[in-house]
Amino acid sequence: MADPTGHESGHSLEGAARGWTWADVVDALIAERGSLAELARHLMDVAPASAKLSDDPMTVERGLRRLRARRSREGNRYGRLVLRCLGAPSAMSQQLRALGQYHSRASDLSVDARHARLLRWDRPPVTESREAIWLHLAVATAANQRGDHEAVAQRVALVRTLVRHAEPMARAEAHLLLARLAMDAGDARRAIEHLDAADVVVVDGKMPPDERACYHARAVDQRVFVDRRVDPAYPLGAAIAAYDEIPDGVDAPPFAAFRRAHGRAWCLWKLDRRDDALASARRAAMHAGDGGYVRFRVMALVLHAHILDRGAEQTALAARARAMARGLGDVALEASAARLMGERTGG
Repeated sequence: MADPTGHESGHSLEGAARGWTWADVVDALIAERGSLAELARHLMDVAPASAKLSDDPMTVERGLRRLRARRSREGNRYGRLVLRCLGAPSAMSQQLRALGQYHSRASDLSVDARHARLLRWDRPPVTESREAIWLHLAVATAANQRGDHEAVAQRVALVRTLVRHAEPMARAEAHLLLARLAMDAGDARRAIEHLDAADVVVVDGKMPPDERACYHARAVDQRVFVDRRVDPAYPLGAAIAAYDEIPDGVDAPPFAAFRRAHGRAWCLWKLDRRDDALASARRAAMHAGDGGYVRFRVMALVLHAHILDRGAEQTALAARARAMARGLGDVALEASAARLMGERTGG
């Protein structure tokens, strides 16, 4: 999975935090091709005849220099040509994907910090690129965490316009988000439709194996949740079998292994297999830690505390999870831990 800092891609941590300008785009494309002259020649080679691009390389170079100076304003003709014909630089694409993926480590930014960072990305050239869908997914998710339903609706509308022509991972991400929002609205039928669409993309879409495993794990978890909501008698044994299909072991992505162990722990707890549930909850926390996922580790600690009998260990775990959730600015997670502490103390 992409490094959310952008460190490996050549774009600095500072650059990833402030977003991208047209200067960043042009400079990155120059670095990929060796020189401004080579970039201009390449653009001339791939631009369609309908673009009516000058056949003078120096004129094209001047156009690229003008684009570079536009910073975060609309890219106009050259901006459209660069993004349409050459695509966004790989570093920009990787960073946007990391911002938009639920299972990226970038999701561990506090809600306020995530919102502030996304505002710096929410402008050209990002908003004019094909990769803008990742930005809209990220903003919709952050807005949902903040309870800003109007912003969620605005971004979801943009996602819907872009999803059909997006890369497979973005399509999977979009359908999983839309499924979650549909269930929040009580529309199980629509949620199932989106989960079915996500399954097709995960099976048939071109994506790295680790990403496929993470998307599969998320789709399984969301489908179990929907099935349990639709049918309270849905057999937990079937849910465990579904979680068992998620990759595990040293070669599995930490997120997928976390999701498998966390889902199994919840099912085993509900089946009153407490010792097995505790073991699985501890594995979930371990896998979250291995992947550097703070938010998912908090989720594992909360479940672990729920499974425990009332006592000092439960209280300590709940307090620890609550403090970590507060640090993330995740109100829902903090409330979950706080409720558990209330149950323990009789509050």
